[in-house]
Amino acid sequence: MTTVSHRLRWSRVSRIAIVCGLCAGVLELAVIDVADGAVVSQVGVGAPPITGVGQEPDLSASTTTSGGAPVPVMGASTTTSAVLVGPTSSVATVATSTTAPTTVVDTGAAASTTLTSTTGVTTTIRSRGVTTTIRPPAGSLDELRTRVSAALAASTSSRMGVYVAIDGDGPVLFERNGERGFIPASTQKIYVAGAALAAMGPDARYVTELFADGAVSNGVLTGDLVLRASGDPTFGATQLAALAASVKASGVARVSGSLVLDDARYDRVTRIASWKAAFTPGESGWLSAFSVDGNHRSDAATLADPAMANLERLRLALTAKGVTVVGASRRGSGSSTAWSIGSAKSASLGEIVERLVKRSDNTYAELLTKELGARVGIGSTASGVSAINKHFAQLDVPRPEMQEDGSGLSSNNRSSARTQVMYLQRALASPIGVVLRRSFAVSCVDGTLRSRTCGTAAAGKVLAKSGAIDNVVALSGVTTTASGRAVTFSFLLNDVRSSRLGRSAIDAALVEVVRSTV
Repeated sequence: MTTVSHRLRWSRVSRIAIVCGLCAGVLELAVIDVADGAVVSQVGVGAPPITGVGQEPDLSASTTTSGGAPVPVMGASTTTSAVLVGPTSSVATVATSTTAPTTVVDTGAAASTTLTSTTGVTTTIRSRGVTTTIRPPAGSLDELRTRVSAALAASTSSRMGVYVAIDGDGPVLFERNGERGFIPASTQKIYVAGAALAAMGPDARYVTELFADGAVSNGVLTGDLVLRASGDPTFGATQLAALAASVKASGVARVSGSLVLDDARYDRVTRIASWKAAFTPGESGWLSAFSVDGNHRSDAATLADPAMANLERLRLALTAKGVTVVGASRRGSGSSTAWSIGSAKSASLGEIVERLVKRSDNTYAELLTKELGARVGIGSTASGVSAINKHFAQLDVPRPEMQEDGSGLSSNNRSSARTQVMYLQRALASPIGVVLRRSFAVSCVDGTLRSRTCGTAAAGKVLAKSGAIDNVVALSGVTTTASGRAVTFSFLLNDVRSSRLGRSAIDAALVEVVRSTV
């Protein structure tokens, strides 16, 4: 065995090209950029593929350790490329072509190192005293399935549905109970987002309007002030103040009649019966057509009637602007002669859906579900679910087995992993696809995935919706393999004993998919 070690100590970042001829083969270190003090050691006669630091050591790898030193295993000639990113963002590119299968890379004091490759054999990585062994990417379908299965074995889940498929006419990369229904948790929000975009269009906006039902003379509105609620999930205290300001700007300082709420667009069911009691108002605000700041409050007035409690907030906003409403607050509707005195528009539906999916906003999901129902009949959750099922039929996708809500908070929901993959493939290929894809969280970048797969080949390459409720961890979305093939996936892990290990197992499986050359 021949050992070659190069210690690179140049100013900040240096570039060097070294070509060494060895009697047993050729070792090439080409175009190297590293930070001060970094050490790259080539041990033995091989150079493997590298994907990331921070993964659990792979005990099945072909490199073993004896007395702390790597023991190379001889193998066929291999070519490998690796990229090391240290704390100063300097990059080292190492290209090797030898006849042995083991490489040790010591990152020295580097806080983090990202390592990627497309071919090769087992690599051992040392970073700050931690040694990690990384295998080459899976090059065959059977090998990839074995690795994904091994990753999921660490999930602590006793029941799971998994479906991972190449888009188009490509193969199913991995399937486990893909046809069976499992609790999807918040991955169910994808259905609401897609159905809303298809029914309303990404440019649609909610309009909450304030009407004067009477004539104005000398600053007095002789009649009622009527608020027509639109179900806008984005409506907040800022919009309340703006509506109050519009009344003052119109010259009205006094309303002789009542403050009236028209919230007939939705029903008055404020939560889903199958939810845990603790879910409201924490995980989801109370549901109403007139919502202010998501209705995440638990004061007595809100608990009694969230919509009417918000109407009292409007009264306070009017008072703050110098407008007095003499009459009591009540529900009702204006006459045909009522005229608009102010309005508040929401963000576009495309922006609403982006928050809904990236940040997994439960209140948004539930109010959008009721809005879907209102557009076909009754503004209820059940009617909204029926509208979502029609959306599935339009895409020629079998509908989910059970939907009790839009957010996925209910543990009674059921969907199969294959259904999720089929839905994503059809929806993303439809006219709503661009906006829907943009709403997904991106791994190690934003949303609910901002801290996931960082330091691996999958960082920035997984676009998905996550899900998590008691004993459930899920992730559904899209990614791309190292060979450039588009992949759609759904992981629905139920009866999970450790959510942390469940998420890590899904991430490890996706890293194998992203690195694969299948």
